[in-house]
Amino acid sequence: MSWKEVGEAFHTTWYHVFCSVEMAVFWGRERMKLSGIEAIGVDEIQWQRDGATIT
Repeated sequence: MSWKEVGEAFHTTWYHVFCSVEMAVFWGRERMKLSGIEAIGVDEIQWQRDGATIT
């Protein structure tokens, strides 16, 4: 859903949705623990007209 669609669903503006998401992401990133990670993997390949995009 777009910012606007979420805002409409919750009877608020896209800007308030954006601010709420921004605050949640900031809160989560402050508490993120990355110690112990040795590798990351790619689990999806998305094909587009211009070639493959790894997501």
